[in-house]
Amino acid sequence: VVTGNFYNAQPIGVVDGVDFGYAGRARNVHVEEINFHLQNDSIVLLTPLGFSASGQLFNCDSARLASTVASALGADKLVYFMTEPVEFYDATTLNPILHLSLSTVRKLLQTDCALDEPPTEACRGESTMLDRTRLSPSVADIHSPQASEVRAYLQHCSNVIGSGKVRRAHILERINGILLMEFFHRDGAGLMVSRDLYEGIRMCTLADVGSIADLIHVAKSGGSDLGVSAPRLGFEDEDAVRDVFALEKDGLFLACVAFVQIADEVAGLSALAVQPAYSKDRKNDFLLMYAEREAFARGIRTFVVRTTSDYQWFVERGFEVVKQDDAADRERISQGELDAIESWVDHSAGGRTLIKQLRSDRAVAFEEILLGL
Repeated sequence: VVTGNFYNAQPIGVVDGVDFGYAGRARNVHVEEINFHLQNDSIVLLTPLGFSASGQLFNCDSARLASTVASALGADKLVYFMTEPVEFYDATTLNPILHLSLSTVRKLLQTDCALDEPPTEACRGESTMLDRTRLSPSVADIHSPQASEVRAYLQHCSNVIGSGKVRRAHILERINGILLMEFFHRDGAGLMVSRDLYEGIRMCTLADVGSIADLIHVAKSGGSDLGVSAPRLGFEDEDAVRDVFALEKDGLFLACVAFVQIADEVAGLSALAVQPAYSKDRKNDFLLMYAEREAFARGIRTFVVRTTSDYQWFVERGFEVVKQDDAADRERISQGELDAIESWVDHSAGGRTLIKQLRSDRAVAFEEILLGL
């Protein structure tokens, strides 16, 4: 373990008429020195006591210092540990939230979004992640020390990810083994905040049906639709078209994805198409991950795809081929769901049927890391 003066401090000064005295913040970070020790397998320990260029000692806030240093180093992750456990819940499903996007965090910080209201049955029906996010019932007051602490950490997470230097941040409880559970378990064990991978993706409307149909036709002609085959695309009415999402840039649809619910917890991928000119930009990966997140938020736990082309592409992303009379398939999903899948599949086009179990939105985030998104 190595410690030392790895940053210069400066006073916070007078803010709104209040003199913060010897409270300070980092002015600059000695990145090369820190990297030298890290490359020599040392653990660098930073103290919140920092010296200014004139030798004056200032007390720097540790959480803010951590975010400043993480940004300067371009760290892979920034991790905060809570003094007391605080969780977020989805007010629609009443399940814990283990992942928030940067945009959601920013909106939460701007509005408070009734974070102090515990999730109840009355919350059901709210649609956006912003509306659904609540602090756990154990935090009765948004101004309590626990809530204030998590807000401060969320602000630092927002700042450091927003800088573009750090891709992910984590807020964890102080329990033994939490780092191993968070980093090496697919579902994680705390709250992860990440940048917005899906900027530019929006839900389609009936006015977009023509553009989406043209995109799918162009993708099929150019071989960039991955051979997804479905009996219908979900363009029948306003309720159905809400399951169609497009990646739009400057008014042009670059890619689209669509799924339809075929049983209570089962949905089928009905379209996954990319403009041929953008087929090498991994737009298929982004759209598939987005669809999985959206489907999971709606209660879908099994995702089905029928492809007449490169089924290995889906296998590499966690799908498994459905085989006739396979005992393993019957263990994963019920006979009723298998019957629903069988009736939905378009056998006339040939191909293979694959399924994937959706475990959590954090499992999707884990896949994003593995895919390098």
